Amino acid sequence: MQERGVLLAVLNGCETGWPNLTDMTQGVSQTLVRLGLPAVIGTTRPVENNTALRFAGEFYKGMGDGLSVEPAVVEARKALGLKGWDWSMYAMYANTQFPLHTIRIQMP
Repeated sequence: MQERGVLLAVLNGCETGWPNLTDMTQGVSQTLVRLGLPAVIGTTRPVENNTALRFAGEFYKGMGDGLSVEPAVVEARKALGLKGWDWSMYAMYANTQFPLHTIRIQMP
């Protein structure tokens, strides 16, 4: 993915951000960051389809509106919270050396 310029992975499946209990750095999201991906969004618990769809829709809407990745995650989590759904299951894992504010959708 690095050679292709991928900066972000959104893993909207169950427990993609849940660490391996014997080694907290070995979850899917954590592994992708360790292997060089600047940022990964994953879930820490099982996720219902309607929650995953709502998160993705609001996240990509925020990105399309010009937000960088962190504020887009916040907006998507807020949208889940307004529905009374589990907003806290979504977590972002990131390389602390990468400027996350630069992860944006490039509009023509």
